[in-house]
Formats: sequence, structure tokens, C-alpha cells
Amino acid sequence: MAAVLTGGLLQAAPARASSPPPSPPGRSEQQTSPLRIPDPGKKLGKDWSTSSDRAMTTAADASGFKILIADSKTAYQWWTAAELAEPGMPADAWIGNACAMDRDHVAAVYAPRAFTNKPDLIQGGAFTAIVDLKSGQVKNLAFTGSLAYFDPSCNPRTGIARAASAMMNASLASVLASPG
Repeated sequence: MAAVLTGGLLQAAPARASSPPPSPPGRSEQQTSPLRIPDPGKKLGKDWSTSSDRAMTTAADASGFKILIADSKTAYQWWTAAELAEPGMPADAWIGNACAMDRDHVAAVYAPRAFTNKPDLIQGGAFTAIVDLKSGQVKNLAFTGSLAYFDPSCNPRTGIARAASAMMNASLASVLASPG
């Protein structure tokens, strides 16, 4: 059983994904790369290079809301799996939340930071997407979500994400989305 560790951080180009990093770097790169855990054999244990453990977090800048991934087999070298933003949408910064649906899929809600100034947009105006970490594809979903700290929520056991959206008169609706 693989572990998936997640975390989040709030903060434009179209949503896009990038490929995972190549195989673990050669010995000289392992010793000099500041993006990975130095001396992983001592710090991660003897099976680090065959472990399927994965860490996921988010970060943002002016270009979009980023999904970052790190695998044990690469000594947790971080790579950007996707950068989410909407073309033509003015934003000084992007914000959002994400969760791991399973090892290979991440659900995300994201929006321009200015959405936090409008109650209707913060409660149900965020864009929603599922990122396929294997293929690098971003699937934009046809519904919007909330920017609340608990949205989206994921169940890695079932691979289902739940996104809440404030509808008319602030009633709460839930939509299920699977990666398939």
C-alpha cells in the first residue's frame, strides 16, 4: 500500500500539466541537487528507491495555481504536475485547494485571489479540475466549487472527490467526480 501525503498553500495561463521527472538522476546529481533529499539511503531507509510513496502539495504565483508532486523513488524531488489558471481571467494571484483522489489523480478548486472579495464567488465560483498525474492531462469540470478550506474533499479509497458549491439562497450542493 502506497502512502500519499498532501498539503496546501493558497495563491494566468490555461490549465496545463507537465510530465513527471525522468528516472532518478545519476549519482553526481543526487549529491548536488537541492530539490531532493540529500543522502536518501541514510535518511529514507534502504527501500526508498522502490517505494511507491508520494507527497503532494500546492503553491502559486502570478501564472497560476500549481500542483506539486514528489515521489520517494526520486528522493522526493519536487516537480510541477499542473499549473491551473483560466485564459483571459485577470488575476494578480491565484488561490485554491487540492486533494489526492488516489495516487495518480488530484482534484482541485482554484480562482483569482479577487474572488475572496465577493461572497458569491468565494462560496461557489471557483473553477474545478481533475489532474491525471500519469498522462499529464487536466480535465476541467463543468461545475464550480467553493474556495472554503474543506473543498474539495477526496476519498483515496474510492477515488472520488466531492466539491461543494453554494447554489441559490446559499443551499449546499455536492457533485461527485471520478478521474475516469
